[in-house]
Amino acid sequence: MLEIKLVHNRKKLLKKNGTALIQWQLKYAGRYKHVSTKINVAPDQFDPDKEEVTAKHHKARLLNRVLRDQRDKIEDLEYQIIQGGGKIRLSLFEGVLEGKKVSRMNFIDFCIHELEVEDIKASTKKEQMVFVNKLKAYDPHVTFADIDVTFCQGFHSFLKRKGLGINTIGKEFKNFRKFVNRAIDKDFMDINQYPFRNFKIGSAPTKKLYLTQEELTLFESVDLEDFDDLQLSQDLYLFSCYTGLRFSDVTALTSGNLVQREREWYLELRMQKTNTDVVIPVGELFDGKGLAILRRYRSMNRETLFPGITNQYANRCLKVIGKMAGIKKNITFHSSRHTFGTVLLNKGLPKESVQALMGHSSLYQTEQYVQMLGTTIVNQLRSLRVA
Repeated sequence: MLEIKLVHNRKKLLKKNGTALIQWQLKYAGRYKHVSTKINVAPDQFDPDKEEVTAKHHKARLLNRVLRDQRDKIEDLEYQIIQGGGKIRLSLFEGVLEGKKVSRMNFIDFCIHELEVEDIKASTKKEQMVFVNKLKAYDPHVTFADIDVTFCQGFHSFLKRKGLGINTIGKEFKNFRKFVNRAIDKDFMDINQYPFRNFKIGSAPTKKLYLTQEELTLFESVDLEDFDDLQLSQDLYLFSCYTGLRFSDVTALTSGNLVQREREWYLELRMQKTNTDVVIPVGELFDGKGLAILRRYRSMNRETLFPGITNQYANRCLKVIGKMAGIKKNITFHSSRHTFGTVLLNKGLPKESVQALMGHSSLYQTEQYVQMLGTTIVNQLRSLRVA
């Protein structure tokens, strides 16, 4: 039960006019919070036992009515929280006397509601729901007022204890920032409450998995004619290696994306993840191997060019094919995109051209694919030897 009490001149310091502030002293679970009534009176104008302004103040009746109204607001909010099954947090009462909106939903409820109404991809919604569940495991009753630097530090420590790496934690805090920004935009939080100005998450460099040209040749050479699912996964992966497209873009391709201009074949599409338009000369890249795969599947009667398959199932198949090829790498579908960029750069294609083909917004993204300890530097040394 919330303990409510009026106190006067708590800091024992009068203003120049001889008055001091009356405050509400709120106590719950051994913790205190003091909330201003905005009323200042002289010491002899307040009765601490009756908790009211005395008749010595010429507006005593009006001020006592204001104090009663404020008490009612505090008690009403307490009742709402209890009836709603929420947890009493003293920080909730901070703005109630100023008429600020006090939402019955906590921050977890807010995040779930936003995910329900937001028009985003199912995969993105699933990823952000993972964050919500982790935050819920840390504090299922977290309110908007609770979110500060101290809370962020505690959540960060919680994720570390769970064994998450620094980059994974960074991804969760990216989702955290999104919902905090949304709460500020919708007036559930004040802009001055934004905790991420003083709380930063670091990151560690990641090594991109890719196949070398030799490994790509080994992967191509695996004969899977009698294994339909493995054959499909192999074709999808190789097609991505030859075009640089992500799994979501490959599996969404339709005949409308394949166009011919001046006897050359191109894929024209808008990438789902980045909403970037790309034009890929599928007939020229990798000697037209991607176009050859498309032609094998194009004649089949369906809406998309390739049959439906999940990314997870494709990755399981790729592990099997990798072992059959003798490749000692944990192959996942996204490594095909890394392979595309790395192989083309190592073959000498300018970074700007690779950037355009991959739909990168900045050249820095493309430069990460330059493997300076790999074949590029070997080729440079060979060219010097020839000279």
